[in-house]
Amino acid sequence: MPAPTFSIVVPTYNQAQYLGACLDSIASQTDGDWEAIVVDDGSTDGSAALADNYAARDPRFRVIHQPNGGVASALNEGLRQARGQWIHWLSSDDLFDPRKLEINREQIRQHPDCKFFFSFFRLLRESTQELSDHGLWGPLPDRESQIPTLFFRNYISGITICVERTAWQSVGSFDPSLRYAQDYDMWLRLLARFPARFIDQWTVTNRNHALQGSEVFPQACYYDTAKAAIQFLNQHRFEALFPLMDLTDPAQAVRALDHALTITSDPSAFLYALGWHPALLWRALEWIAATERRDPVLGRRLRTRARWSCRRNARAWSDRNGASIWTSIGAALAMEGLTTVYRSLDPVDIAVDRYFTLRAAGDPASAALAAYLKQFHGLSLPEPASTGDQGGTLAVVLDHATGEAEALAQARPVVRAMAARGWRTVLFTAGAPSFRLDFTTPVISGPRNKIVGLAAQFQPRCVLSADPTNAAFPHGFPVLHVSAAADSAVLAGFVTDLSCEASTQPPRQEPPPPAGFRWFFSRERCMAAAPNGRFRASPVR
Repeated sequence: MPAPTFSIVVPTYNQAQYLGACLDSIASQTDGDWEAIVVDDGSTDGSAALADNYAARDPRFRVIHQPNGGVASALNEGLRQARGQWIHWLSSDDLFDPRKLEINREQIRQHPDCKFFFSFFRLLRESTQELSDHGLWGPLPDRESQIPTLFFRNYISGITICVERTAWQSVGSFDPSLRYAQDYDMWLRLLARFPARFIDQWTVTNRNHALQGSEVFPQACYYDTAKAAIQFLNQHRFEALFPLMDLTDPAQAVRALDHALTITSDPSAFLYALGWHPALLWRALEWIAATERRDPVLGRRLRTRARWSCRRNARAWSDRNGASIWTSIGAALAMEGLTTVYRSLDPVDIAVDRYFTLRAAGDPASAALAAYLKQFHGLSLPEPASTGDQGGTLAVVLDHATGEAEALAQARPVVRAMAARGWRTVLFTAGAPSFRLDFTTPVISGPRNKIVGLAAQFQPRCVLSADPTNAAFPHGFPVLHVSAAADSAVLAGFVTDLSCEASTQPPRQEPPPPAGFRWFFSRERCMAAAPNGRFRASPVR
């Protein structure tokens, strides 16, 4: 049998009540040059027998039976078996419009260089049987900004797509670990190489019902989407987000940066569903630094625009973690000769950080995030420490003489302990101007004589300095000078107690110290020492 023009992959699992209508909508196509590959993913409700019955009556239907492995696994098997030149996906509870394939064929004829199409969809509400023409789930972008817009909202409905088979094969298979966003991840990878074309017609019907995965655990859809976006940014530089633009051209470079900054500035963007993080902004920062080395005039122009956006968002952002990172990047952008190299972010670290922030604020949204992390990542998160404190920013000045790797390793337990109390930590170290992250913690390097000024921009409630050579901090910041790694839980309580007692000036009298500690105050510094040697005081001036 010759290969058909169109292959339609239909994954199904225990949807016998909908599968017949789904397959009937394929059989009713006005363009009959198709094959349908039904992948039964271990159904136990009669779906397998129903699919076999259709295959017995019409050889264009082929049925594959496999143990239950999830939607991505079923789709991947269907793609391996597909013989057609153009691939479609139809969920077994959804429907094709009778002219779906006819419309796609005409679009392929009109746009022979395009490898990826998508369209509008209709929405059928199962509870009321209401059928309506539906818009996209997000704004329709121009073709040059399709990837960044997908970070904001997923505007592509999976069952509307039509993708050339070799193009699909070139980007790999669906990711089974993304049970709720395997399609979103695929669209990002396809768009990076094959910009899509929108068909301004309604070609499918999406059925909305209570048994859909998106209805059973709706938050997981957003969490997986953010996870996929972060993973994509880990693997793609800023230039790859705009494959149709020449970012050496000043006008196009400014347009690309402005579009990215618009997305990063919106806290409702899908990119942030797991918690705020600087992945997109960091990629932009990396690109700006490289551009400035190549074209100083354009680079400074881009840096100024990005810095202005960071300053604006640091003031407007309600999320304390996000505001802290906005301030961090703004401070880095203010330094001449900035260099930065993107380092992969772990979506789980971002989610855990967000969980502690939500829990410290008493936000019930923490429960869904904890459930997601336990179900899909096997993490059982502890209850945050109850301190009655609302958290704040802790500035930590690392000891440059120790070496960065060792200094960061010593700081991490403190960062985690403070996060559990709702605090945000920013790390500072002497060195060439740069910005980076250690997990989710900003690390800013700069000249030693400017670290005080950099830290002051964050208005920290406390400064922890492990650098004995650092200059005195200005009045108003409680400063703990330590010269050895400390028990992180004790230190976290110590910092919290200090910040709660401290006024705008160093205290005149000693506040009640934590057990085992005593306080020393000088005119410009407050120092701490512990009899057990975990904290050793610098000489009092």
